[in-house]
Amino acid sequence: MNVAIVAPGEMGSAIGRALAARGVRISTSLSGRSEASAQRAKEAGFTIFSEDGDLVAQADFVLSVVPPGAAIALAERLAPALKKAARKPVYGECNAVAPRTVRRVAQIIGPTGCKFVDVALFGGPTSGKPGVVMYASGTFASELSRLPGVSVKVMTGPAGAASAFKLSFAGLNKGFTAVGAVMALAALRSGAQAQLLEQLADSQPAILEYIRRFVPAMFPKAYRWEPEMHEIAAFLEDDEAAREMFAAMAKLYRRFAAGGEEIAALERFCRGR
Repeated sequence: MNVAIVAPGEMGSAIGRALAARGVRISTSLSGRSEASAQRAKEAGFTIFSEDGDLVAQADFVLSVVPPGAAIALAERLAPALKKAARKPVYGECNAVAPRTVRRVAQIIGPTGCKFVDVALFGGPTSGKPGVVMYASGTFASELSRLPGVSVKVMTGPAGAASAFKLSFAGLNKGFTAVGAVMALAALRSGAQAQLLEQLADSQPAILEYIRRFVPAMFPKAYRWEPEMHEIAAFLEDDEAAREMFAAMAKLYRRFAAGGEEIAALERFCRGR
């Protein structure tokens, strides 16, 4: 089996290593990727192609694992090569994107003749848990069950159902993290941090443990979470207040991604200082 994974970031490389351990040939393209991605790809055993036609020519699956804002652009980039390919791979849209983004990607991939699957990824290096779980939806969702080395759970529902599930979970998880961070900063600015920590420890120890665990873990990921918040806002398009809330969280994560004194202050808060 041949699986092309674009791109070999943390999650893409984790999927690649799991597949390679089961004898799958893995390949990728490093177009526009960082030196860190290139190093990860080499360490994971990817065959690296410079031309998209070569990348997809022998692929049984093409898995799109890019930042949310790049999902449509990647589909548009690969579509000509996929259309020309004599053997048609299954195209898995594996990014944290809104259902309407999934439908747009499906529209781009459809004319190529490839089977399309909506995929929600869980586990792996982004969660600190071993293994990768793929929830798949759409007409051809069961195709992903052929992948060895990863856990595949086929959902009922059309393409977009897996992404709706992913964003519902991400909105809770990353939304709680954002709320914890902003209220910790508010307490720090007003000099109420000691009292807040004391009260949380007394009445809401689970929330305090959540803040201490997940807020610091967010710092290196904030740059990826910004576009994901925009996708969640798009997912919530029919609820104006909810949409605006997650659009504001996108701005917040952009701020955290820039680093600075806020990050240092939050680290002190999470250490109880």
